[in-house]
Amino acid sequence: MIRYLLLMLAVVALACGCGKHGSSKKYGRGQTIERLPKVEVVLPQRLELIRTIDVAATVEAYQKVDLAARVPGVVMALPPQIDIGYKVKAGEKLLELDVPDLRADRNLKSEQLAQTRSQHELAQKALKVAETEVEEVRADKKRFTAEVDFAKKRLVRIRDLVRQRAQDPAVEQEAEKQLEAAQAAEDANEARAIKQRARSDSAASELRLASQRIRVAEADLAKLDRMIEFATVRAPFDGIITKRWVDTGATIRDPGTSLFTVMQIDKVRVLIDVPQRDVSLLDVERDGTHGDPAMIRMPVTSPDPDGLWRGVISRVGNSLDPITRTMRAEIQLNNPEGKLRPGMYGTASVTVEDLSNVLTVPASALVRRGEGL
Repeated sequence: MIRYLLLMLAVVALACGCGKHGSSKKYGRGQTIERLPKVEVVLPQRLELIRTIDVAATVEAYQKVDLAARVPGVVMALPPQIDIGYKVKAGEKLLELDVPDLRADRNLKSEQLAQTRSQHELAQKALKVAETEVEEVRADKKRFTAEVDFAKKRLVRIRDLVRQRAQDPAVEQEAEKQLEAAQAAEDANEARAIKQRARSDSAASELRLASQRIRVAEADLAKLDRMIEFATVRAPFDGIITKRWVDTGATIRDPGTSLFTVMQIDKVRVLIDVPQRDVSLLDVERDGTHGDPAMIRMPVTSPDPDGLWRGVISRVGNSLDPITRTMRAEIQLNNPEGKLRPGMYGTASVTVEDLSNVLTVPASALVRRGEGL
C-alpha cells in the first residue's frame, strides 16, 4: 500500500513538472543544458485531525422569571432581607399584598353561600312535605274509589227492590244522590292529586335549583380564595433575587406588574451562534451520548488555572437566523459557586470534527483544478 502511494505521489509530482521547463543555463557557443525538475518524496502519516471553531459565548441563567402578584393590592410590609442577592428556596414566601376589596368580596360570597345552603334545606323540606301529600292523595283515592263502588252496588240493589215494589222509590233517588256524591268526591280527589303532583315537581325543581346555586356560590368563593392566594408571591424555584421593583407602601394597580426578578444560576446556559457551514457537523448530547466538546474561556471565573470551562453541546435551535445565517446552540454548565454570572461574555471553542488514525499527505502533494477537483 505504501509503495503504491509513493508511486502515485511521484507521478503527481512529475506531472506538475512536465508542463514547465526546468531552469536552463547557457554555455558558450550557443549551447543550452536543461535541468531536470525536482521531485520530493514523502511518506503518508497517520495523524489525528481535529477541527474547531471559535465563536462568541454569552452566559444566561438556567431559569429566569419576573414574579407578579396577578391581583392589585398594597405592599404593607417587605422584609428587609428580601432584596437583591438574597438566595431563595422553592415555595418560599417573598411578599404578601394587602387586598381588602377581595377579602370583602369573599365575606359577601361566604354569606351568600350560607344563605343558599339554607334555601337548599328549605327546598328539601318542601319537597318532603309535597311527597307526603301526594302519598295521602293516593291513599284517599283508594277510599273514594271504594265508596263509589259501594254506592253503585247499593243503587243496583235498591233499584231491584223498587222494581219488585219492595222499596220506596225515594230510597232509590237517595242512593243515586249518594253515588253522585261519591263520584264527585273521587273526581275532586283526582284533581287534588294532580295539584299535589305539580307541587311536588315544583319542589323538586326548586331543590335542584338550590343545589346549582350552592355549586355556583362555592365556585365563586373558591375563585376569590384563589385570587387572595395570588396576593402572596412565592419563589418558583431555588435561585437568587437579581432585581426588586417595589418598596413598602407601594400600590400595585396592574396585576401584571413585576415585583421581583429571580434567576437560577447554580446551573447556567452558555449560548453560542454556529455558522451555517458547521451546523451539519454539530452533535448534540442526547440519550446518554455526549455532544461535541466545547471549551469556554471566561477569564478570572474558571476553577481551572487556564481560565477554561469545559462542557458539551446540550441543545441546538434547529433553525438559522435569516440575517446572520447562524444557528443558536447551548452549552449547560454546573455553576455551584456562582462564578459564572448571567450576562458575562467570552469565547467558546467547539470541536466539530475529530478524525483519529487517518492517513495524511502534505497539501503540496495535491493539484487542484477547477471547482476543487
